[in-house]
Amino acid sequence: MPSYTRTLLRRTLQLLEKLYRERDLSGGQIQRIAVKPQWNAIIGTGGRCGLALNFTGIHDLYEDSRWVEETLRPLVGRDLFQVAREGLDSPGMADACLGIAALSALSQPFLSPASLAERGIHSGGDIEVLADIVREDDRVCVVGYGGIIRPLLGKVQELRVTEMRPKEAFQTLIVGEETEYGPQAVAVHPEEDNRAVLTSSDVNIITASSLINDTFDELLRSSAGARLIGVYGPSVTFVPDVLLEEGIDFVFSFWIQDTERFAFDAVNDVDLEVALKRNQHQHILSRTNPPELRVKPRKSP
Repeated sequence: MPSYTRTLLRRTLQLLEKLYRERDLSGGQIQRIAVKPQWNAIIGTGGRCGLALNFTGIHDLYEDSRWVEETLRPLVGRDLFQVAREGLDSPGMADACLGIAALSALSQPFLSPASLAERGIHSGGDIEVLADIVREDDRVCVVGYGGIIRPLLGKVQELRVTEMRPKEAFQTLIVGEETEYGPQAVAVHPEEDNRAVLTSSDVNIITASSLINDTFDELLRSSAGARLIGVYGPSVTFVPDVLLEEGIDFVFSFWIQDTERFAFDAVNDVDLEVALKRNQHQHILSRTNPPELRVKPRKSP
């Protein structure tokens, strides 16, 4: 039986097929696939570009996340819809990564603020808007230690992070009169604490990499009692309509507005995520203006 996550992603692909038919657009083909630490990027025809986390580099957590030329070359020239469909139908994580990257590439014509507004989706500001969404008395949990925590520091009653990686991947050694360790403004928990932390938080913000390694279902179930649920990260750079329909309150995502720059950065920049934040359009997507988000009934995965 397909996971709830894969069902959501397949429904997103079906929505894209509908949008392409309505506008008589071509999905395009893959021209190049760029594999670098952390990310797989797809560069396609017609400005179709997308990416997804590949669990290498600092996220090297799985043995089946290795990439070899022989498995990727046959995809060059393939139809993006076919690659997305096959990737999302496959149980393998590596295939899911390529499927979501293709989904991201296909989504780009429909991620502009104007296109989103036509479908009733509000495109807010960048990551700093998070400071306006949360309340001072909120207990906030972020799944996955990343830059998303910056606007939350000092803004909430309690900020907790759950993380799969070992603490050495993000810990700071502080040498002064005494030896200390950071972070100090954030309580960091191992992934084993996901359920306990998520069920006791008011706002849960989930990394989009959970869509790839199929942990999203469990994280969403554990978040059922939260006031707000968000999803963040470059791996959710696809049309958010289905996620918003299914109880996600906001999605922090990107619109790859400058596709030529994206293709250049995918090949040349040492850190594709930093390049994405610097050179592409960041926005928080929701059904209402983010500061006015309201509690609503949630569907269980």
